[in-house]
Amino acid sequence: MFFDRLRSGPLAVALLQLVAAMLLGLCVRAWVGVQAALSATYGVVVVLLATLLLLASKRALELHPERSAARQLRAAKRTAWERLALVAVLLSLGFLSGHIVPGWMVTGFVVGQALWFAALPFVADGRR
Repeated sequence: MFFDRLRSGPLAVALLQLVAAMLLGLCVRAWVGVQAALSATYGVVVVLLATLLLLASKRALELHPERSAARQLRAAKRTAWERLALVAVLLSLGFLSGHIVPGWMVTGFVVGQALWFAALPFVADGRR
Protein backbone atom coordinates (compact mmCIF):
# COMPACT_ATOMS: atom_id res chain seq x y z
CA MET A 1 0.00 0.00 0.00
CA PHE A 2 2.71 2.49 0.98
CA PHE A 3 4.83 1.65 -2.06
CA ASP A 4 1.82 2.04 -4.36
CA ARG A 5 1.29 5.53 -2.95
CA LEU A 6 5.02 6.21 -3.27
CA ARG A 7 4.76 5.64 -7.00
CA SER A 8 2.08 8.34 -7.27
CA GLY A 9 4.31 10.91 -8.97
CA PRO A 10 4.47 14.01 -6.78
CA LEU A 11 5.05 11.99 -3.61
CA ALA A 12 8.00 10.14 -5.16
CA VAL A 13 9.43 13.41 -6.45
CA ALA A 14 8.96 15.07 -3.05
CA LEU A 15 10.90 12.27 -1.36
CA LEU A 16 13.65 12.51 -3.97
CA GLN A 17 13.80 16.28 -3.47
CA LEU A 18 14.06 15.85 0.29
CA VAL A 19 16.97 13.45 -0.11
CA ALA A 20 18.56 15.73 -2.72
CA ALA A 21 18.32 18.72 -0.38
CA MET A 22 20.26 16.84 2.28
CA LEU A 23 22.84 15.32 -0.08
CA LEU A 24 23.40 18.52 -2.05
CA GLY A 25 23.78 20.49 1.17
CA LEU A 26 26.36 18.04 2.53
CA CYS A 27 28.33 17.90 -0.73
CA VAL A 28 28.39 21.67 -1.22
CA ARG A 29 29.35 22.17 2.43
CA ALA A 30 32.33 19.86 2.04
CA TRP A 31 33.32 21.41 -1.28
CA VAL A 32 32.62 25.15 -0.87
CA GLY A 33 31.35 26.07 2.58
CA VAL A 34 28.42 26.46 4.90
CA GLN A 35 26.86 29.55 3.32
CA ALA A 36 26.83 28.00 -0.15
CA ALA A 37 25.41 24.76 1.27
CA LEU A 38 22.57 26.60 2.98
CA SER A 39 21.85 28.50 -0.22
CA ALA A 40 21.75 25.35 -2.35
CA THR A 41 19.55 23.61 0.20
CA TYR A 42 17.21 26.60 0.22
CA GLY A 43 16.87 26.32 -3.57
CA VAL A 44 15.87 22.65 -3.34
CA VAL A 45 13.47 23.39 -0.48
CA VAL A 46 11.69 26.01 -2.62
CA VAL A 47 11.02 23.34 -5.23
CA LEU A 48 10.06 20.84 -2.53
CA LEU A 49 7.44 23.23 -1.13
CA ALA A 50 5.98 23.71 -4.60
CA THR A 51 5.84 19.92 -5.00
CA LEU A 52 4.10 19.54 -1.65
CA LEU A 53 1.54 22.14 -2.73
CA LEU A 54 0.92 20.10 -5.88
CA LEU A 55 0.61 16.93 -3.79
CA ALA A 56 -1.96 18.58 -1.48
CA SER A 57 -3.96 19.77 -4.46
CA LYS A 58 -3.84 16.33 -6.05
CA ARG A 59 -5.06 14.78 -2.82
CA ALA A 60 -7.91 17.30 -2.58
CA LEU A 61 -9.00 16.44 -6.14
CA GLU A 62 -8.88 12.71 -5.36
CA LEU A 63 -11.19 13.25 -2.39
CA HIS A 64 -13.88 14.72 -4.66
CA PRO A 65 -14.12 12.58 -7.82
CA GLU A 66 -17.73 13.69 -8.32
CA ARG A 67 -16.64 17.17 -9.40
CA SER A 68 -17.08 18.05 -13.04
CA ALA A 69 -14.16 18.11 -15.44
CA ALA A 70 -14.44 21.88 -15.78
CA ARG A 71 -14.21 22.34 -12.02
CA GLN A 72 -11.20 20.02 -11.82
CA LEU A 73 -9.53 21.94 -14.64
CA ARG A 74 -10.10 25.24 -12.80
CA ALA A 75 -8.56 23.69 -9.67
CA ALA A 76 -5.54 22.52 -11.66
CA LYS A 77 -5.06 25.98 -13.17
CA ARG A 78 -5.37 27.59 -9.73
CA THR A 79 -2.77 25.17 -8.37
CA ALA A 80 -0.38 26.07 -11.19
CA TRP A 81 -0.73 29.78 -10.40
CA GLU A 82 -0.34 29.14 -6.67
CA ARG A 83 2.85 27.17 -7.28
CA LEU A 84 4.21 29.91 -9.54
CA ALA A 85 3.45 32.57 -6.93
CA LEU A 86 4.99 30.48 -4.14
CA VAL A 87 8.19 29.91 -6.09
CA ALA A 88 8.41 33.57 -7.15
CA VAL A 89 7.96 34.83 -3.60
CA LEU A 90 10.41 32.37 -2.04
CA LEU A 91 13.10 32.93 -4.66
CA SER A 92 12.64 36.69 -4.36
CA LEU A 93 13.04 36.44 -0.60
CA GLY A 94 16.21 34.45 -1.14
CA PHE A 95 17.64 36.98 -3.56
CA LEU A 96 16.70 39.97 -1.40
CA SER A 97 17.70 38.52 1.96
CA GLY A 98 21.40 39.17 1.55
CA HIS A 99 22.20 35.94 3.39
CA ILE A 100 21.76 33.62 0.42
CA VAL A 101 24.38 33.09 -2.28
CA PRO A 102 22.28 33.55 -5.45
CA GLY A 103 24.28 31.21 -7.68
CA TRP A 104 24.05 28.33 -5.26
CA MET A 105 20.37 28.97 -4.61
CA VAL A 106 19.65 28.78 -8.34
CA THR A 107 21.79 25.63 -8.56
CA GLY A 108 19.72 24.01 -5.82
CA PHE A 109 16.52 25.12 -7.53
CA VAL A 110 17.63 23.61 -10.86
CA VAL A 111 18.65 20.35 -9.16
CA GLY A 112 15.25 20.15 -7.46
CA GLN A 113 13.43 20.77 -10.74
CA ALA A 114 15.61 18.25 -12.58
CA LEU A 115 14.43 15.57 -10.16
CA TRP A 116 11.04 15.69 -11.86
CA PHE A 117 12.76 14.23 -14.92
CA ALA A 118 14.92 11.86 -12.89
CA ALA A 119 11.81 10.44 -11.19
CA LEU A 120 10.05 9.55 -14.45
CA PRO A 121 11.42 5.99 -14.70
CA PHE A 122 10.26 5.31 -11.13
CA VAL A 123 6.71 6.65 -11.47
CA ALA A 124 5.94 5.83 -15.11
CA ASP A 125 5.34 2.11 -14.97
CA GLY A 126 2.77 1.83 -17.75
CA ARG A 127 -0.12 0.89 -15.45
CA ARG A 128 -1.65 4.37 -15.41
